[in-house]
Amino acid sequence: MKKRMLLLLTVFALCLTLSACIVIPDGDGEKSGDGRVYSSERGVSLIVSADGAQSYESSAYGALYKKLYDAGIDVKRVADDAEPAESEIAMGRTDRAASAYAYERIDAAYKSGNITYAICYKNATLAIAAADEASFALAMEYFYGELATGDSLTVPTDLDVFVNMTAEEYAASLLAEKKARELADYERRWDEVAELVDAEGLRALQGFYSDYCGPEVYEWIAGLYDPDTGAIYYADSARAYEGFAPDLESTYQAYGILRDSGMMDIYKDQYGNNTGKAIVNMLPEGAKETLITWVRSMQDPDTGYFYHPQWGSSVGSSRRGRDLDWAITLLGWLDVKALYPTALDRLSGATSTATAVSRVIAAQSSMPEHLQSEEAFLEYLNSFNIRGNSHDAGHTISSQTSQIKAAGLGEVAIEFFDELQRQIFEEMQAAYEADPENNPKPTGLWQDEANYTSISGFYKIAIMYANFGYGMNYLDYALESAFTCIMSDDPATNMVYVFNPWATLSNVFSAMERSNSIARKNGETEPYDIEA
Repeated sequence: MKKRMLLLLTVFALCLTLSACIVIPDGDGEKSGDGRVYSSERGVSLIVSADGAQSYESSAYGALYKKLYDAGIDVKRVADDAEPAESEIAMGRTDRAASAYAYERIDAAYKSGNITYAICYKNATLAIAAADEASFALAMEYFYGELATGDSLTVPTDLDVFVNMTAEEYAASLLAEKKARELADYERRWDEVAELVDAEGLRALQGFYSDYCGPEVYEWIAGLYDPDTGAIYYADSARAYEGFAPDLESTYQAYGILRDSGMMDIYKDQYGNNTGKAIVNMLPEGAKETLITWVRSMQDPDTGYFYHPQWGSSVGSSRRGRDLDWAITLLGWLDVKALYPTALDRLSGATSTATAVSRVIAAQSSMPEHLQSEEAFLEYLNSFNIRGNSHDAGHTISSQTSQIKAAGLGEVAIEFFDELQRQIFEEMQAAYEADPENNPKPTGLWQDEANYTSISGFYKIAIMYANFGYGMNYLDYALESAFTCIMSDDPATNMVYVFNPWATLSNVFSAMERSNSIARKNGETEPYDIEA
C-alpha cells in the first residue's frame, strides 16, 4: 500500500512539474503552433489592432488578403479582440504575444532613420512588426521574398528575424545576400550542366560563358554609347572613322543584351515582363529625351519609314524593314509615338486624323509596289530563287514581316511557302524512295540539302511563321537537318552560321508547340510528339 501511495504521489508531482512548463500567454489561449501558417488545406486569419492600424499597415493588410484569396486560401480579416484562430498573421501592433515580443525589441532598439523590423513566430501567430513606414515596407518585402514565395507557407517554429540597421548598412546587407544567392544559383546551374556533358565540354562552356557573360561585355557596351544621341555604335572602330554613326539596330540589340542578361529584372515589378521598357526607363530623363529625339529625327514624313543620315533612303528592302521595326520598338519602350504615321500605319490604313489620312493617300505610291496587292506580292515572292538560296530570300522577305502583316498579306505568304516546301519535300521523298543510296532524305527545309545556307533560310522563314501565328510542316525533318549542321565539320564562313543552326532548334520546338496547340483547338491529333 505504501508503495502504491508513493507511486501515486510521484506521478502527481511529475504532472505538476510538466504543467508548470506549459506557457499560456495572455489572450492567445493554449496554442503552441506547428509552423504551418497557411495552405490549401489550412486557412489563416489576418490580425490587426481593433484600435486602428497605420494606413500603410492597412494597405499591406489588404494586399496580403488579396494575394491569399486569389491563391484559393481560406483567409479571414480579423481584429485582435477576437478569439485566437488556429493560424494567424498579425500585422502591426496587436495584443498577440508574438506582436508584443516583436515590438518590445523594436521599441528598445529603434533610432530615427534606422531600418528596424521584426518577423517572428510564436503561439501559432506569425507577427510582422516595424518601427515606421519605410521599415514596414522592407519587412513586407522580406516576407514576400524569403517566406511567402508559394501558395503555402510553413515557417520554423523558432522563426525570429530582427533587423536594426542604418539605411546604408541595410542596403549593403541586401547586396551581400543577393550576391550569395546568385553565386549559389550559378553553381547549381553549372552542376546541372555537368550532368549533361563531359569534363572537356563543361570547361569549354564555362570558358565561353566567361568570355561573353563577364563584366567586360557590359564595359564594352558602355563604351559604344553615344551621349549626343543616346544611341549605340556598331563597334568601337566606328567612332574613329568619318561617316560612321550610331544606328537603330545596334541600339536595339545592345539594350536587348542588357535585357536578356537579367540585370534589368529589378524593374519587373514596375513594368511587368516588359523589360525592354524597363531598360530605357532606367536612363536619366535627359538621356531618354535625347534618344527619343534621335529616333524620331530619322522618320521620313512622306513614307513613314526611318532612314539613317549616313545611309540615306537608297537602302534595300531588308535594311528598310528592319530599321522600321527597330524604331517602332524603341519608341514603344520609351512610351512615345512616332511624329508621323509609320509605314505600318499607312499599309494597314490605321490613321486617325484628316492630316494623316491625306498624307497616306499622297504617299500610297511611295509604299513598296509588291505590298500593294496580292498579285504584286506573289510576283515578288516568285522572283526569288528560294530553292537555290533560301537564306538570302528568307532574310529579305522575313525582314518585311511586319509590313506584310500590316498589308494583310500574311496568309498569302504562308500559303506560298507551304506549297513550295511541300513540292520540295515530295520530290525529295520520291527520289529517296526510288534510290536511297544516291539520293538524300527530305530535309524539311526549302532547299534540297541540309547545310548552313538552307538551315539559315529555315531560321529566317520560321520567324515569319511565328509572327503570323501559323503552324509548320515537316518539323521533325527540319530538326534532323539542324543537328546535321551543328555536327558538321564544314567551316562556318559567315558569323551567322555559328548562331543560326542553334537558334533553329529553338524555332523548331516553338513551332512544334504552336502546331500542336492549333491542332488541339481544331479538335485534331497533335502532329508532333515533342517529348520523344
